Amino acid sequence: QGAVYVYAKGGDGTWTRTQKLVASDGAAFDTFGHSIVFEGNTAIIGAYGALIGENFSQGAVYVFTLDNGTWTETQKLTADDGQAFDNFGYSLALHGSTLLIGADGATIGSNGTQGAAYVFNETSGTWTQGQKIVASDGGPGEIFGYSVVYDGATALIGAYGALQYQGAVYVYNEASGTFTEGQKLVADDGAPNSYFGYATALSGSTLLVGAWGASPGGNDMQGEAYVFTNSGGTWTQTQTLMADDGADDTQP
Repeated sequence: QGAVYVYAKGGDGTWTRTQKLVASDGAAFDTFGHSIVFEGNTAIIGAYGALIGENFSQGAVYVFTLDNGTWTETQKLTADDGQAFDNFGYSLALHGSTLLIGADGATIGSNGTQGAAYVFNETSGTWTQGQKIVASDGGPGEIFGYSVVYDGATALIGAYGALQYQGAVYVYNEASGTFTEGQKLVADDGAPNSYFGYATALSGSTLLVGAWGASPGGNDMQGEAYVFTNSGGTWTQTQTLMADDGADDTQP
């Protein structure tokens, strides 16, 4: 079913457990706690395995609000067009009143496991579904939405199954509440089964993309991370990172 533990740091620098969070309607195999985002008095917790109606692993996301030191469940989010095995809630990104939820198993048209990301907007404490984001050139098995990052202006969504699992990351620019696809990023030395986009991290004009399946120097699945930098609205690969003691299957 899953749980999330809250720890608070005291004045002496010691972390102490203060609360254990579970879903009010939790059930076996929900995977509650697989993904978490936290900002101020709001915590969002994904349970991508949740059964919705008769749909296995359609997935759900729970909103918890902090009041007087106690976290309380205030809302349960699901996709209005959800289907079995969508994995809604597999990844999360939160900035202010905008929440992005990855559903990497979603079927788009006839494309199984193409994947999608849902935008939810908060007004007066209530989260409401807005835009549904899909890749403009998406195909079956691309797993779009496996990773999501968002900084308030730019969202980057990983699709590590794209291009025979070489992987790709899609850039979306937000303006007036609408996300528009702007660029598709791939590694300059990409190869099948690299899983580029499996993990993503964003800070300002710098993006890091993990590719744990990459095989630099012939070291099978040693793994790499790629640095992209934004200049004038365009993201360009600037560096490739790897462990100086990397070897086969170390997967940094």
